[in-house]
Amino acid sequence: MSKKKQAPKIPVPRNLESFRENVLAIVRLQESELASAGAATAMQAEALQSIANQVADLQADSKRHAELKEAHLSAAAKYALANIQTVFGADRQTTQIGVAECGYKLSPQRVATDSDDVDPVDELGKHKWGKAYIRTKPSVDKTRLLSDYRSGVITDQQLAEVGLAVVQDTVFFVRLGGQVLETIT
Repeated sequence: MSKKKQAPKIPVPRNLESFRENVLAIVRLQESELASAGAATAMQAEALQSIANQVADLQADSKRHAELKEAHLSAAAKYALANIQTVFGADRQTTQIGVAECGYKLSPQRVATDSDDVDPVDELGKHKWGKAYIRTKPSVDKTRLLSDYRSGVITDQQLAEVGLAVVQDTVFFVRLGGQVLETIT
């Protein structure tokens, strides 16, 4: 059986003077408790700030490392692709350098415009064969619909008739310092 811890025995004040001493003891204990809590809070704040500084330093280092890595990768790629035979050999697309495997591969083919001065849609439209490659896809002008809905030109009933509705999400968020965590509910 465990013994209950008993509160310390404090004598009942015998007179006004001992009553004052008792009250002053309570005040000193409260101040001491608050000071301890304040010191703990200050120490916690200092520790949290130290951690925040370390995280910021790590993030800055991480960003610098990523930038440096990207610069090295870009430089290596330029050299390797300009010197494929020297880097990879006649029949290879990869090579081992230390623990890294370097290589190149071709991306899937894609259609690109040759010039920013020419509109390919206009140019394709000038040719009988080109018209087959021009897409025309109607789309809903949601910005205008929302504007007209807000101004009362379009009603909920009209939107429902065509399978549309104006909706709005509720976003729940928590701010932690400069960071905001959000979720749509």
